[in-house]
Amino acid sequence: MKTIHSQEPTTLSTWSQLILLAAALGLPLAAFLSPNAGAQVVRPGMPAGARSLSIRVESVSGFVRYSRNGRFRRLTRDSRLTERDTIVVQIGSTCKLQFRHPVTNAILSAVILTGFSEMTVSKAYLQEQQTQTVLLLPQGVIRAGVVRTAVPPSFRVRTPRTVVAVRGTEIREIEASNDRGDIVRMGVVGEIEVSDDVPLF
Repeated sequence: MKTIHSQEPTTLSTWSQLILLAAALGLPLAAFLSPNAGAQVVRPGMPAGARSLSIRVESVSGFVRYSRNGRFRRLTRDSRLTERDTIVVQIGSTCKLQFRHPVTNAILSAVILTGFSEMTVSKAYLQEQQTQTVLLLPQGVIRAGVVRTAVPPSFRVRTPRTVVAVRGTEIREIEASNDRGDIVRMGVVGEIEVSDDVPLF
């Protein structure tokens, strides 16, 4: 396990974090300020007192599908994703996802997937004021931004070889490749932990 500290301080205001996150992911700032409350969802198998995050599709270009219960569907902006859904992005395609607070509907994190990529939402819930998000990336390219909250979030991206944990910063890019291994490019705010104990096959 290697811990990497950035040279920048982690004392940015919430407003500054929202501006940086919106700029990094190409999202309109207004999308982070929605006053509407999201639905409160509790799914089987989640810890007691936990509520699912709302996963919204911000944009889709090209051919993107998602799998639920073994059945593939075309991903559109009207799709509502949940834990255990798998998103498959074809070559030349892109999708942007937002993970929102189940009560306030505020954006907590956002990701961009570009083809050819496959990602499964392993965990996405709020428990005792802390968000837990785990994304499995067997292959492909992902960018992510995480808003630092009063209770630091737990946000992890797992590949077959690497685990990248982020607490209020930006994953500029993770490229997971069976042939070339993993390439991780981080932003400049916050702290990350990278575990590469799993051997490259």
